[in-house]
Amino acid sequence: MKRIFTLFLAMLMVLSLIACGAGDSAETTHAATAEAACFKAGFGYANITPKQDGLPMAGYSDGRVSAGYMTYLEARAVAVQDEAGEILLFVTADLSFIRPKFGKQVMEKMVKELGLPEDHIILSGTHTHGSIETESLSAKGVPEFNELASNGMVEAARLAIEDLKPAEIYVGTAITENMNFVRRYFMDDGSFTTDNFPGTGTKVVSHETEADPQLVMTRFVREGGKDILISNFQAHPHLEGKFEGVSAETVGAMRDAFEAGLDVHSLHWQGAAGNLNSRSRIDGETRTKDRKEYAQIMLNYAKPVFESMTKVESGPIQVKSYDYVAIIDHSRDHLLDAARQVTDYFKAGNNAEACKPLANELGLVSYHQAMRIVWNYENGESFDAKLIAWSFGDVSGIVTEYEMFDTAGMYIKENSPFEQTFIVGYAYPGTGSYIPTAEGFANGGYERDSCRYVSGTSEEMCDIYLDLLNQMHK
Repeated sequence: MKRIFTLFLAMLMVLSLIACGAGDSAETTHAATAEAACFKAGFGYANITPKQDGLPMAGYSDGRVSAGYMTYLEARAVAVQDEAGEILLFVTADLSFIRPKFGKQVMEKMVKELGLPEDHIILSGTHTHGSIETESLSAKGVPEFNELASNGMVEAARLAIEDLKPAEIYVGTAITENMNFVRRYFMDDGSFTTDNFPGTGTKVVSHETEADPQLVMTRFVREGGKDILISNFQAHPHLEGKFEGVSAETVGAMRDAFEAGLDVHSLHWQGAAGNLNSRSRIDGETRTKDRKEYAQIMLNYAKPVFESMTKVESGPIQVKSYDYVAIIDHSRDHLLDAARQVTDYFKAGNNAEACKPLANELGLVSYHQAMRIVWNYENGESFDAKLIAWSFGDVSGIVTEYEMFDTAGMYIKENSPFEQTFIVGYAYPGTGSYIPTAEGFANGGYERDSCRYVSGTSEEMCDIYLDLLNQMHK
């Protein structure tokens, strides 16, 4: 199968050169052929909706299992090919994360069946909270779902490569208002609270910081094929709450709205959203709790920018990575005995909410804090993470699996040397943790309690990402 597909890729490259005007004559020189080669983009998708109910759902610790579906789950892929024939493949699926075991399963299939090197394949999840927990391998039906999802991701990728067509690149950024919110707040008595962490005051006064309002977009205008739009926004996709029907949530609704309203193929990346929600606890801020209305509002922001996007240069595909050693936080090891009592209670069949009274009695805030204390104690002094950046021409991006704060994402975008920089979140591989900024770490809350690493990790990572971007920029 690999040999057949490799031969197919070779034939595809020859046909692509002809489409770009390089194969008209047998006397065409190699230099002329190379000169006439062009940038290309392709799109593919596959349905990965589970075929059975009763599967553990991701995004919450309340023991939810799936019961039917609200929307289909999908895998979507965009392939880009530079003038030298190098291919960079982006595949995103309606999963909370691309968890390590599942990500390895998908990556091995991609490399084997598509013949591409691992560092030219970017796997990410949309972070919908209405999907299946792929790491619960002992749960009935999860291995079968993982096989369905991994096969779907490979199929979407294959279709994207087969769909490669000459393309020009356009970029633009829409500024939204009241569409995402920092879910960390100061209260009227000066205390601090988050959506999962109590403060002592009676009223929420202000957000910790302002939310990133940017809807970042790249459009591939293609010869002989529908245009492709990649969009990137920051907000947790759980607008409608804790439902049992699987759902692509706001991300899926945005894709549908963009495809219908802009006549494009749509792929959406969830960005730096570790401190964000798509609704607010401050009265009068939240626009809607309906994902379809949310998507329509986002489309209204996107349309004016879409119609006047800036053309940018293509260029060689580049991928850079850095082997980062993250220092594990051991400042709460003295609470280990209490934390183990809480995690044992959870393992006995009690959900996170049921664990809260016991946690409070033992001097802890929540099950999540207890879980993190135990993990940190058991995993030594450091964790090896791979930080990845990529580019093609004036477009670039960084790849993160962990839940970085939007202020970190904004810092990277603002300081990137490229015309446009994406934050590709919830991807493979990564650090598996919230990464608060130093300010967020100091303020505390749910995200700090769920962080594996010491304060300052976010700032170090941002500087490394920017160094990788600067290395690629000419």
